[in-house]
Amino acid sequence: MQNIGEMFDFAISQEWNNIKIIMTNDERTDGVREFITAYKPQFSEYGHEVVLIDWENPGICAAAGSGIAKECKERESNGC
Repeated sequence: MQNIGEMFDFAISQEWNNIKIIMTNDERTDGVREFITAYKPQFSEYGHEVVLIDWENPGICAAAGSGIAKECKERESNGC
């Protein structure tokens, strides 16, 4: 989880606006979901967003695809 924390800290430290990180959780039991959820308030303080998608053990390709598909659908519904 150290790598996830470092990535989040790096993203928070950027001067960019409206950062959105989409992560998929494939039934991990090592506490990573709770770890990611704990960072959400910090991201919100800077106007950023963390989206966590829970999905039953889809495999890495399907998990990545689901995150991308969800973001595309959201953008389309917002007229982007």
